[in-house]
Amino acid sequence: MTDRQIAKLNMLQTVIRVLDANESLYTGIPVFVKTVNDLKGVTQAIEKAEEVQSTANLQGMTGDRNESETALVNRIVTMANVLSVLAVDTNNVTMLPKTRVTKSLLYHSSNSEQVSIARRIHTEALAHVNAVAQYGISVGAIYELETAISRYENLIAAPHAAVAETETAVANPVHLFADADTLLNDRLDKLMSLFKMPATDFYGTYFNARNISHTHMQS
Repeated sequence: MTDRQIAKLNMLQTVIRVLDANESLYTGIPVFVKTVNDLKGVTQAIEKAEEVQSTANLQGMTGDRNESETALVNRIVTMANVLSVLAVDTNNVTMLPKTRVTKSLLYHSSNSEQVSIARRIHTEALAHVNAVAQYGISVGAIYELETAISRYENLIAAPHAAVAETETAVANPVHLFADADTLLNDRLDKLMSLFKMPATDFYGTYFNARNISHTHMQS
């Protein structure tokens, strides 16, 4: 996949996590639920295509895996430290325990635990995107953490796929991304108007996820 396609996939994954976290708000709206499920289906197909395309590049890359782990650990700890300061400054007793992350903890954690911690820190940064900007964490840094997580996940998974699957995957993403764009631009972005007033946190976090990715896909 191209860097632009990877950025769009990261955006889709982030948007879906935001939607899942707020599922209780829209379970009674059948059209909204169907649109979310359609988006998940397209995203899963894109993830499969990305996995298959990456096969040849992932095999025999132990050195790259170690390098990727180091880069990810450094990003997690830096962002967690800043979030910890923000939590103290704002007396956010809910966020503070989530930001207690050290390099030692990460290096002694399993691969899946490392990814889980990274996702937790990324989610907190995304939820406080405006506040952390005042502490030196830019929108770009949040995006780069998401990219680092995805790359590390790919390296530890090291999927095995047939050449025929690879060729199919190369052809499919363009159409899949077009379907995802339609679901987002023509449906979800508009349906989110339902939550602008009654659920401002959900509304804001959703569009933060959309806008962060738009910024980097256009750069």
